Amino acid sequence: SDFTYFMVGNFKVQEITPLLEKYVGGLPSTGRKETWKDVEPGFPKGLVVVDVPKNSEPQSIVAMVWKGDFKWKEKTRQGFTMLMNILSIKLRESMREKQGGTYGVSFNGSPSKFPKPEYTITSSWGCNPDSISKLSQTVLTEMARIKKEGPTTEDLNKVKETMIRERETRLKENNFWVSALQSLYMNGDRLLTLDEYKSFVNSFTGKDIKKIAGKYLDTESYVKVALTPAPKVEVK
Repeated sequence: SDFTYFMVGNFKVQEITPLLEKYVGGLPSTGRKETWKDVEPGFPKGLVVVDVPKNSEPQSIVAMVWKGDFKWKEKTRQGFTMLMNILSIKLRESMREKQGGTYGVSFNGSPSKFPKPEYTITSSWGCNPDSISKLSQTVLTEMARIKKEGPTTEDLNKVKETMIRERETRLKENNFWVSALQSLYMNGDRLLTLDEYKSFVNSFTGKDIKKIAGKYLDTESYVKVALTPAPKVEVK
């Protein structure tokens, strides 16, 4: 019907076309137009804290999640990604290297255009149960700091260099091109040359990131879930 197929790889178009005609083009079609239905449950409003005392191990796993409406613009999406990378660096430095509270912490987020433009941010880590409150507050403190002060020049430059280096590597990978083509056809995203991408990334200032942080980092409304040790059962 109205499906679009993407094929990326090392092949010759004239050799693969007959195979596509036979195995894809020959499939029966009803001619219908596909659509979608939004069945995702609504995200909770305000602050939601949930403790799940079910872990068989004497440790905790914590996740904090944010979700909200997103302005679907190229610069906003790129700046949002840079903001996530910067906060990932700051939390790793603060929670793991300075406090020694966890072996590893993740902080990532991404926007989506369908069924409506919105973003999701998730931070998660494992720690001693006694450190849950302290480390959770560290996440909020780092978010509040970048909203107020913006990123340091060092952190911003570090993220820029990493993103450009990763793009240089990914341009040689099939999955990058499949993803880029999907974004082009589904979302209308531009396909940038490497030089265009470098210029775009390097155009961001600390003020740009601070503005995006102020719009999408909420230290008041979020969901926090902690898997904590199950109560010990005394055997009589």
